[in-house]
Amino acid sequence: MIARPKVLRREPPGFIVRALATGAWDAVVKLWSLGSVASGEETPLLELYDHEAPVCCVALNGSATLLAAGAEDGRLLVWDARAGGQCRPIGAADVDSSASRPVAAVDVLTTEHGERVFAAAEHGVVAEFGLDGTRLAEARAGFDVRCLKVVDGRDGLTVFAGGSDGSLAAFAWASSAPVLKYRDGGAHDAPLSALEVAARGADDAVLISAADDCTVTTWGLGYQG
Repeated sequence: MIARPKVLRREPPGFIVRALATGAWDAVVKLWSLGSVASGEETPLLELYDHEAPVCCVALNGSATLLAAGAEDGRLLVWDARAGGQCRPIGAADVDSSASRPVAAVDVLTTEHGERVFAAAEHGVVAEFGLDGTRLAEARAGFDVRCLKVVDGRDGLTVFAGGSDGSLAAFAWASSAPVLKYRDGGAHDAPLSALEVAARGADDAVLISAADDCTVTTWGLGYQG
């Protein structure tokens, strides 16, 4: 599994390198400099061996300083990548506390209130965790989740979940009680494989969903396809 590339800022000031996180069936999570990969170097910035099961999904925050990964045994781990070679998990949690179901998707983002970590278990539990692994809030998508995207908008956080049955759901994410805003059981005719948000102007954005049958749909954030 591969996390979307992020811009990683490092010393000296002004030097910017793009970072990429990967996870694999050998349970290893790696953080790479895309500049190094492009130049043919094969040494990652970090190699993390803390998971004990195959890694299903990975995510980086916007500055590539916080890394999260979910595994087949249901375990979520969070690392502070700034620790470099001394990096150890700063948080750990079972995404589905009732069963060891694989972690289907993770997302990490930076808000005005700090770093936020989200994960979804394969059978539909969507949860937010503190950096130390504390479970902060939980919702149920009502379908097997394949992908996850968290958006920080003017009305607060919205968590989108895409399903193996083609469903799409959106939750207004309050810290105490997430509320289902929208669910479309037929958003796609095939399992969803990816969710992303793109700006459409200074004050507008769209949600983009993609499925295994190669279809792509754009949604206004009022959830009209």
